[in-house]
Amino acid sequence: MDTKLLVIVLCLMVTVSWTQDDQCKEGKRCRKFFQYTINNQLQKPYFRSSINLRVYPFVRMIRYMEEAVLINPEGFINFRANFTSPYGYYVDTIHLLTEAYKVNKTYWQISNSSGPLDVGVSSYKPVPGDKILFNFTQGGHCGRN
Repeated sequence: MDTKLLVIVLCLMVTVSWTQDDQCKEGKRCRKFFQYTINNQLQKPYFRSSINLRVYPFVRMIRYMEEAVLINPEGFINFRANFTSPYGYYVDTIHLLTEAYKVNKTYWQISNSSGPLDVGVSSYKPVPGDKILFNFTQGGHCGRN
């Protein structure tokens, strides 16, 4: 088989496989998407927003957070991240709500189905089926997200 023809066939196969699973259906695990949720039930104004985002190879969580703000600016108004070594970027503000760990021990905790994550948003790469939660939390250990 000619090399050009082989490349064209492979590209068509990849395109067809990507378009077959583009929508998440209720009750089914999405094979190419993950769920990103922000939650604040700690102080007013309370909010909770979720979005399903397509997983792309080698893309880190901070890029998906940017995408969520662009796709749904009402649900994901903004976020701010600061760089610290050795964690990379950690999130200190989401949806206009800023942590105050030194004052009242509030912070944005990032977790997935396995529990709290101990890496920054510039390191973590979501995988299909992930459920990433940023929860505004008080007390406990402030692991940098």
